[in-house]
Amino acid sequence: MNFEFKVFRISNALALTLSGMSAVLSLFALSAAGMSLEIIVSVLAFGACFIHSILSMSLQRTWVIPDVPLKESTPGGIRIMGGIELIFAFFCIFIGFFILLMPNDLLKQAFDQLPEQQRTSNVLTPGYLKQLAGYTLFIGILYALNVILSLRLLKKVVRRQEQEFHKEQE
Repeated sequence: MNFEFKVFRISNALALTLSGMSAVLSLFALSAAGMSLEIIVSVLAFGACFIHSILSMSLQRTWVIPDVPLKESTPGGIRIMGGIELIFAFFCIFIGFFILLMPNDLLKQAFDQLPEQQRTSNVLTPGYLKQLAGYTLFIGILYALNVILSLRLLKKVVRRQEQEFHKEQE
């Protein structure tokens, strides 16, 4: 196994774990908070990341064991869910960079403009928000890396299967 495949396996395992936990937490939030557009979008985004990671696991199996072919729907599913995951990853990267680059005094001014009810809770501080932005940036980079590597491996697997098919035809 080459280095790229090992990185893909690790990134896929991390993406599967984090997206699965996040999807479940989003479902709990949906049941607790009711129908909120923000929560529905997060359920769909994390769900797409989770499905993409599951499909990528079957892609890994096909790469390691060439006798196991891909299902017909797997390449299309990897591409579609990968596209959704890539959009979500770019949002995460953008938000993470934006908050990390924001000066602390500007964040404090933004916190001062919050309603009194939200300002009294000491949970949301500029330091905590910067940590959350770092986590969001990590998630975005991880998901983008996972999609890029899965699409590269998908191209290799499809090419290998086409070559085997042409050899059988001859």
